[in-house]
Amino acid sequence: MDVISAVVVAIVSVSAGILGSLLGLGGGFIVVPVLAFMGIEPSRIAGTSMFTVISTSASSTISYAMQKDGSKGKNRSSSNSSSSKGDESSVGDDNKSSSYRDRRDKGRAGRIDYTTALKLAIFALPGAVFGAYSSSLLDLSSFKLYFALLLAGVAVQMLINPYYHVKEKHYPRQVSYAVSFLSGFIASLFGVGGGAILVPMMLMVLRMDMHVTVPTVHLIILLSSISGVAAHVMLGHPEYSLAVMLVGGTFMGAQIGSRLLGRVRDILLRRLVAIALMGVAARLIYDTITP
Repeated sequence: MDVISAVVVAIVSVSAGILGSLLGLGGGFIVVPVLAFMGIEPSRIAGTSMFTVISTSASSTISYAMQKDGSKGKNRSSSNSSSSKGDESSVGDDNKSSSYRDRRDKGRAGRIDYTTALKLAIFALPGAVFGAYSSSLLDLSSFKLYFALLLAGVAVQMLINPYYHVKEKHYPRQVSYAVSFLSGFIASLFGVGGGAILVPMMLMVLRMDMHVTVPTVHLIILLSSISGVAAHVMLGHPEYSLAVMLVGGTFMGAQIGSRLLGRVRDILLRRLVAIALMGVAARLIYDTITP
């Protein structure tokens, strides 16, 4: 790899770490198109990119686990304020609400809901293994086309509903397990994080708060990506020299991104990233239809 290529890979990896951690998408959505444009075969793209997914999710998970969840304090203060102004019935309602929050927060430390993460990871793990085996069945042209469609879908979702606003509709909890398996499969098939699938599902199906969803998603991605990487390694897919370069950049970028969450007004960033993803998707499709 020449100097210019090395610099490009370094910039891409750091950017992928920042955006992956900040938006909950996973750095693979940035790294994979670059590897595809370099002409690397699909199984090696997925296997190599999965190392960056582990790097980003591990770095973000560590950072989020060390951060305090300020929402609990806010809930207590608002509950105390309302109970002091209300009558006995409102006090009873506040006590019920407090009891519900206690049950909801059980198994949670910092900003991560560990109980939910472990439950969903159980279903994502086999999906990641299946995805690793399936990646070797695609040629580069098909890989680019399918990944372009995935990018386009993510971009449209980010433009229409950038913050994954929860719709007033109830879904069976079993849906979350099926979606978790699908996210693990897609993540390992393409070498991406799967957050674009998990985040809206956890908001709409599990009714979790956004400030808890993103950190929890990173833990799920970390656990499932370990399984995916193990399968890719057994199949001999990764390019280890390239993976080392990408891992260093994404780990550093994820540390920056996790600290920016909640400190930046990122609606413009989300829209710019969505537009960029649409452009990348268009270029990938163009490559598949051009001889």
